[in-house]
Amino acid sequence: MRYIKFKESYAERKEEYFHSKFVKGFIVLAFLSIVIFIGLYLSIKLKSFLTFLMVLFLAIILFRFWGPKLDYFLYRRDIAGKGIEGEDEFFNVLKSIGDDYIVIQNYEVPETRSGDIDFLIVGPKGIFIFEIKNYNGVFRICSTNEIFKKKWHKNILKPHYELLNLEYNPLTQLLNQKGIIEKILKDSNIHLPVYPNLVFINGEIESYPSNYPIFILDKSHYKRFPSNLFKMDEIRDYSLELETKILEALKIDKSKIQIITPQNITKFI
Repeated sequence: MRYIKFKESYAERKEEYFHSKFVKGFIVLAFLSIVIFIGLYLSIKLKSFLTFLMVLFLAIILFRFWGPKLDYFLYRRDIAGKGIEGEDEFFNVLKSIGDDYIVIQNYEVPETRSGDIDFLIVGPKGIFIFEIKNYNGVFRICSTNEIFKKKWHKNILKPHYELLNLEYNPLTQLLNQKGIIEKILKDSNIHLPVYPNLVFINGEIESYPSNYPIFILDKSHYKRFPSNLFKMDEIRDYSLELETKILEALKIDKSKIQIITPQNITKFI
């Protein structure tokens, strides 16, 4: 496989992630220990138990104010870490696609706000865009690009689906990126199919509309991508010259391509 890392991913630009539940528990325990110590010290110093109650009351107010901010802070870093894990998992799958393809990781379309493309693959079967999501659970996708997650009532026999509240909708983002890539190619008189793909590394897709414009690969299917790729028809007249023209149109520096083999793949993960 030929490989280029275009830039660091959004997740990698975040601070090192951690599991939020454990860290929050530690922070709360440390906070309570400090509050109790200060309260007892002041109450003994001032010989007033009321002082301890006042310190405890002020600490509760402070924690109620900062609690939601702490939750959001930890959540963002936990999500960032899961994103990195998901991308690493899919990267391992791509190692078997062969040297006919170039894998560009974290590609960002120049002078646009389309967001990072987790993996952009260029080769004789076309151009493939991949958005990787490390979501857990069972999902449904509807024709309006909405993602619903399966929830359970108290009666476990009655599941229902709730709209997933996403900061950025990956389906809308993929369609936007597809349109931008197609326009860039068209402006350079390049006519290649662009295939957008949404990958759920640990999720399961229960249903999505027939003839949906995005390929959905869940945990049961994404590992089959290399073998499915081999079954596709090659583009007529695809050549190294055309490949170079595609990279130039996308403003990708061909000199940065690295060859990944089973022996050196670990240094890229």
